[in-house]
Amino acid sequence: MKQNPANKLWILAALLAIVVVATVLSRNKSHDSPQRIAEPSPPKSKVKQEPRNAVIHHAKTPRETTRQRAENITVRARLLGGAGVKAAVSAGTISAEDWTEINAQATTLTQNEKPKSPFDFAHYQDPEWITPTPDDQHNGTINFPWAPLASVYRIEAIRPSDNAWYHARVELPKNLPATQTQYDFGDITPILPTGLRLSFANVPKGHEDFLIGLQRRPDEASAQRASELLTYVEKVRPDILATLREEESLTANAAVMTTIAPLPPDPSIRITFRTLTGIEGKPVELPLKDQQVLDATIDLGAVFEGIPSTALSLRGRLLLGNSDTGIANASIEREGAPLAGAQTTDVDGSFSFEGIPPGVECTFNATIPRDDSPRPRSPSQATFKFTAPPDATGQQIVEWRVPAYQWIVLKMDPERANEITQLAKDSPIRRPIFILQRNTSGLWIDEAADEFIPAPGEMAVSVTARGNYRVAVAANPLFTILSTEAPITSDAPETIVTLTDFSREVPQRTLAISTHDGNPLKEGRVWLNGAYRSAPPIALTIPPSGIIPLPPLNAQILNVAAAGPGFDRIATTVTVGEDRDLKVQLPPP
Repeated sequence: MKQNPANKLWILAALLAIVVVATVLSRNKSHDSPQRIAEPSPPKSKVKQEPRNAVIHHAKTPRETTRQRAENITVRARLLGGAGVKAAVSAGTISAEDWTEINAQATTLTQNEKPKSPFDFAHYQDPEWITPTPDDQHNGTINFPWAPLASVYRIEAIRPSDNAWYHARVELPKNLPATQTQYDFGDITPILPTGLRLSFANVPKGHEDFLIGLQRRPDEASAQRASELLTYVEKVRPDILATLREEESLTANAAVMTTIAPLPPDPSIRITFRTLTGIEGKPVELPLKDQQVLDATIDLGAVFEGIPSTALSLRGRLLLGNSDTGIANASIEREGAPLAGAQTTDVDGSFSFEGIPPGVECTFNATIPRDDSPRPRSPSQATFKFTAPPDATGQQIVEWRVPAYQWIVLKMDPERANEITQLAKDSPIRRPIFILQRNTSGLWIDEAADEFIPAPGEMAVSVTARGNYRVAVAANPLFTILSTEAPITSDAPETIVTLTDFSREVPQRTLAISTHDGNPLKEGRVWLNGAYRSAPPIALTIPPSGIIPLPPLNAQILNVAAAGPGFDRIATTVTVGEDRDLKVQLPPP
């Protein structure tokens, strides 16, 4: 029997209405009887500490803390004995790239190498400063509310009463629920300072005030931990850290007990002593004990035995050359001076120093300022030595002279200068090289010059002593043009020289190279240089004929290096004569 299609539609509509009503009733029932979702209990707080009050808490497995959503968290910790301190809490992050490097350490480091801590890779934000809440046992509890969610946290504090250091770096646990808003780091034990408390006996007259230096004596067992605690030293006593780095010294007075703490917990430390005049006394090595400040008495009579206590004054002028012209605004510094060692000269070049020891050589370095003139009037640096007689007293007077420059000025006409410049451009040196030479016992020897000052059509070269000079111009490593001679016999400010005649039409020379057994070298490379080895050599490829055409050459000495099949680079020296075809036999490899 066939059903009416209209009846089917009515049946479907009725079923749909039943489903809708059931859904609404179900929702109302859920609304009337809500279910409670139990919050997860926070994990038990554990502070991982290394032996002996260690405060660096390492995660067992390096990883990035993961949470379902970014939110803040309250950090809590108790500083044992930390009532009254001010703590700094910093949030740090470790990037995915850093974790990759941390995990790679296990395979790249040798057995004797210690991997870096994951915390060494963390980038910490600026700290928040918090005053801990004290309890009746003199502990201090910190609560850092709404700390930014981070990979690690760092807590630091200094206890003012004894400079004890609180330092903790903690990674959040892996299973920290996303809904947890507080984490307790637990107890943080302070590191007590290691150091010395010095008193002084048998004090020689005149040595009541002195300077102290520090030199570490680490051993392999404590080296790494001691070095880590240098951060602690820097925070509490930056002057001690600077002394350990030999950047400065500690000042001391024999009538006052001197406390040197904190120090890295090395087995011992070497203490050096210096008088205010800069004389070194005998050093003393003392043992250290981790997290204890030990008392020690220093016999200054033994330390400064035989060292005079007299101090002199030094007065003087800094003058230019043989004149009476003072050099103003020059800085003069005494090497190794224990106190203010630098002085600036007055308008007439005068200066003064105190605390100069008699009978001891002192070194002074002068720095001379340059004026606006194109050529400086003197060297920029000068060194002077001074030794007062052992029985000297009072004031010592000196005159120190900085040599005045005299100038040898090489004049070049434009055509000549262009030829030299073109020769240089066609060679490895790219531009001409100027060399000062001095005649000594008939031989021309290269002389160091402080200044080469170029100007259009000329080159000015400085000299500070009398003698017979000339200027050599290397247009390429093998071709040199000489100037006329410049006899410096007076205080004349400058002497003019010109280039001697030269021609680019020098004889065309060739070079043939053979190996040590006489066979011609027809493959490889050759490097050529003249007398001036400071210039880059000319590099040439040996043609199949084995005959190498040479560039313009007037050098008397030819330095040859060659490399070819079957041997590495071999060097030798050849004297250039009148022959146009040069032959070189290499020594055995």
